[in-house]
Amino acid sequence: MKRLLRMIIIMTMLLLPFNAYAKEIEVNGKKYQYSNFKETLKEAGIEEKFTSYEETDNQVPIYLFRGDNCEYCKEFLYFLNDNAEEYGKYFKLVSFEIYSDNKNIKLMEKAAEFMNIKADGIPFVIIGNEYFKGYEDTYNEDIINVLTKTYETSVNERTDIFKSMNEDESLNKKISDDEKMLLWDLLFFVISIVFVIFYVNYKTNSLKKMLENDLDNKKRK
Repeated sequence: MKRLLRMIIIMTMLLLPFNAYAKEIEVNGKKYQYSNFKETLKEAGIEEKFTSYEETDNQVPIYLFRGDNCEYCKEFLYFLNDNAEEYGKYFKLVSFEIYSDNKNIKLMEKAAEFMNIKADGIPFVIIGNEYFKGYEDTYNEDIINVLTKTYETSVNERTDIFKSMNEDESLNKKISDDEKMLLWDLLFFVISIVFVIFYVNYKTNSLKKMLENDLDNKKRK
């Protein structure tokens, strides 16, 4: 009994870190797990080179779709790590690992489809309304420029792919609800017309019969 209890406690302790630190983002009603910058570096086995990095609501999200043991993904992380001391105030990393999470693959495909592009390689990076497929050091200047330019835009006016996807779904749902209301209005209108036609026919036939009876009575007289 004690041995069983000890095993349960150990298993619970092993599960606690995952449950406590797992982060989720909701897109189109579904939740997806992601890691932040420090967690992603740790997962990739990269030692932090910065000392003062902190996440804030004002930072620009860098959405990264990556795979464990993907060398190009790791090179991109090295680039962020090397520049975090200077540019860390501009960004926060939202990293989706796709090799071990099929849901994150589908999220990547959805995001790419929403942007009218094809996600055919990783790392797949989205910053504001810009994206980068794969990684090579020739991208560095463009990434910094997009990052700083997006940061200079007020938070409420920035393009955020997942926020846009959620708003688009809400709009489609609203349109769908409006269409349903329109159908109900149309059905009510049709039923009303049918009722009016039936009522008019009924009254017309009743009047016709009344006139015929009156005419017959006059003939008899």
